[in-house]
Amino acid sequence: MTQIVSFLHSNFTSLISYIFAESRLESMRETQPFGANQWKSYGLNVKEPSIPEHFKSALENFCPFWPHQKVKETHFLCLIPKNLTYEALLQLVSYGKTESENFEEADWILITQRIVPKTSALPFQTQDQYLAASGYNTPHDIEAAVAVLCAKHHNMAAFATREESTRCQEKKNFSYLVIGMDSTKRICSYTNNWDMQNGVAGVIRITP
Repeated sequence: MTQIVSFLHSNFTSLISYIFAESRLESMRETQPFGANQWKSYGLNVKEPSIPEHFKSALENFCPFWPHQKVKETHFLCLIPKNLTYEALLQLVSYGKTESENFEEADWILITQRIVPKTSALPFQTQDQYLAASGYNTPHDIEAAVAVLCAKHHNMAAFATREESTRCQEKKNFSYLVIGMDSTKRICSYTNNWDMQNGVAGVIRITP
């Protein structure tokens, strides 16, 4: 009897794990770029440059981190206004703007929709080197935050739990800042405590 219960429990657990894993895979799908039109809803007028040709080509390639899917299915294409800080973005999404603000310069980035596999629990420098080997960078706080906005815009989840949030290059109180999405799909942040060794999202920029 004990063996039967153990067998059923083992197989039920495997089934649940499989279903959960499949649902996570389905959450990564192709999305429209988060560009000037999307920024208008936050009161920003951003001059949108053309999407670089090498980004267009990259979107059609198979992803180096999730090889069964294409980059266009595992990444967000986001427009980052120059000189927009993470702190200013938090104020913007929390309280809005009474007057529109113009940004004449902005750059496109490609950022993974999740933390990259095998990066959790690694030292930051090792994470950075691991990404660099595939031509990626670790994200800045503003890049991770805009990825959360993009996910929310498409009614998706990105960095949706503390464990799945991404480390960023910036530090707060000597610890790396960690950006994620809370249960209401808003931007949230943590500092990387000793008991929470977060992974990192991968970013491709026009210029490193």
